[in-house]
Amino acid sequence: MTTTNPLSYVELQERIAALEAQARMIKAQERNQQIREILDRMNRHGIDIADLRKRRRSRKGS
Repeated sequence: MTTTNPLSYVELQERIAALEAQARMIKAQERNQQIREILDRMNRHGIDIADLRKRRRSRKGS
């Protein structure tokens, strides 16, 4: 029968920090993918960022 040594508090904290960093990276990748999809849809419909800015300015002026 083999037993594993329990991790020290510092080792646990290091592993938690690494997992949190991985989770942040995954979230950032998901956000970037969503942005690319939105920009692709905008491009397919002939809309660009400048159009959105013009529209926003015209709404603020009203």
